[in-house]
Amino acid sequence: MRVLDSNFNISGAGYNTSVNPYLNKPDESREALNCDTSEIGTLKRFPGYATYGNDLGSTSILGLYDYKTSTGDKKWLAVFATDIYYDNAGTWMTTSSTLTTGKNAEFATHLDTLIMVNGTDAPLKSTNGTSFSALGGSPPTAKYILTFDNKVYMLNLTGNTSRMQWSDDGTIETWTATNIQDIITNIGIGDQITGGAVNSNSLLIFKNYSTWRWDTYSLKVLSPSIGARSPRSIVTLDDRTFFLSHKGVYACDGSRPFRISKKVQDFIDGITDFTACVGWTEYNFYYLYIGTSNGVTNCVLIYDNDADNWSYKSLGVVPKVATILTTSPSTRNMYFGDSFGQVYKFKTGNNDNGAEIPFKYRSPLLLSSAPHKIKSYEYLYVFMDRDSEPGVQVYYSVDFEQFKILGIASKSVSELPFPSNTRGHNIQIMYASNHSKAHQDIYGHMLMGEVLEDRLVGGVV
Repeated sequence: MRVLDSNFNISGAGYNTSVNPYLNKPDESREALNCDTSEIGTLKRFPGYATYGNDLGSTSILGLYDYKTSTGDKKWLAVFATDIYYDNAGTWMTTSSTLTTGKNAEFATHLDTLIMVNGTDAPLKSTNGTSFSALGGSPPTAKYILTFDNKVYMLNLTGNTSRMQWSDDGTIETWTATNIQDIITNIGIGDQITGGAVNSNSLLIFKNYSTWRWDTYSLKVLSPSIGARSPRSIVTLDDRTFFLSHKGVYACDGSRPFRISKKVQDFIDGITDFTACVGWTEYNFYYLYIGTSNGVTNCVLIYDNDADNWSYKSLGVVPKVATILTTSPSTRNMYFGDSFGQVYKFKTGNNDNGAEIPFKYRSPLLLSSAPHKIKSYEYLYVFMDRDSEPGVQVYYSVDFEQFKILGIASKSVSELPFPSNTRGHNIQIMYASNHSKAHQDIYGHMLMGEVLEDRLVGGVV
């Protein structure tokens, strides 16, 4: 008996079904539900999420924003129905009740002043996060807002959905008719602006089917055919801006956008409403809620920007908006608001708002460097960080047959014997669990058995 396969780096390349099973790398997976790859080589279960604050009602959270001033003042804001709320130690307090209901709200801060737009109502401003008034200077009504080059930019204006307008330099309430730029493509002006981002000292402007760069002097098309179909998928992490197009997830560093979602194309193909997808970033990860797809309910795709790999998580609720709340220079947590008036804290605890967290990982084919030869499988050793119940269920599949239970791995080193006469050309290992207890970290495996040297495919020697 000898080592047929060993792997102690089982999270490096993540999920990939864009190639046939024989081409998967040793650290790639064919299933990766709630797989956390944040520690190189280790397979963890993704943390859960929990409610934050009081439930505001039965419709969607329309906006979330972390408002800060240069003097250190902080207010965390939420928009629900016709109201703007601020967080008071876990209780949402009403500040304004003048909004048109059902309109997504977007925020930006310039010169210590918070500005809110929603595409229908006149822009509002606040210098404390608890009281709001109309933004002065006759600004446009816009769907999207951001700050760039010491100015406030409004995008997708009422009556001019392919237009942007900006304030005078160093102001928020001086708006002139000369500070206007139309973004017109070969598709026509009807292809409206869907959002923007600041990257590489430029303003990136997205339409449904095109991407543009504005440097305050000139407008350049980065892609005439790839744009952002989901406004809330647009998020910037370091020098990359991520977004969802009709062809998949793209990244842009100020030059031509490039696709990063080939490995999860089966999930992209299953999206039913591209415009409803919601993205956010945390540390080196990009998260994208895509709805129910590829058999995963309320799926969140998880992209590791450093490792260039994917996994995914299932949620019990539908995110409508997400934001990062920074409570100190070293503490950043992500929160999302759902379709029923509740805000949640992401990546916390061992349950999904009280529900058990399902976990499943399926390995690539283990070929023992001899895909054409039959192997006799004797033992599987599973290595984990500690002894703990209830452990992880271990399954196996020989030559693409249905997965069968092998046993429970619950020790730091678990020895699991295969049934006698378990033979085949290849084998896959699957780990699964579904509980709300602390989960063991899986470090790797070692597969023991024999290569039957004289047994070739079809019995030919």
